[in-house]
Amino acid sequence: MQHTNKEINYRALRLIVGIIAVSIATFTSILFAIHAGKSIIPTSISVTYHLGARDFFVGSMFAVGAFLIAYNGFDRIEKVLAKFAGVFAILVAIFPTTVNLNWISAEGILFDTGICQILSVAEDTESQSKTTKCNTTNMKLAPYIHGVSAVLLIFILYYFCRGFAKRVKEKLEKSPLMKKLRVR
Repeated sequence: MQHTNKEINYRALRLIVGIIAVSIATFTSILFAIHAGKSIIPTSISVTYHLGARDFFVGSMFAVGAFLIAYNGFDRIEKVLAKFAGVFAILVAIFPTTVNLNWISAEGILFDTGICQILSVAEDTESQSKTTKCNTTNMKLAPYIHGVSAVLLIFILYYFCRGFAKRVKEKLEKSPLMKKLRVR
């Protein structure tokens, strides 16, 4: 058996990214619940940026972004998409989404509205109420950059998942008794 000294353990990197990806929703929700003082589910992972989970959210997105930028994929398309996905993950972290002040008020969550720029007040004709969006940055485009980056990141990750599933299916057709592959 030949021993090779690898500088980077790719399985460990994949495991770390997987743990971050799976745990980000859980940990941001827990941090949000601690901040809110009650166990309610946030409207999105991104809104927890403003409500107790900013540091964890930003750190996680930067880590995922860095791993994606370093990832070369299985072909040229995956390599290029990984670089874009990494940039999108970092943009999601840098440019926060808005906060729905109506939801904050209805849930009784402590929030400093003094940091708000009112981005929009949209009228809901069905309920005869107004939805007030708070932007906590000095940049009106920040929530839009956040939203577009998040959607594009999710689509690229979906593409990667489909590719992984296709490769697993092909391997299982060749060797149906690969127990480790089936579990993974």
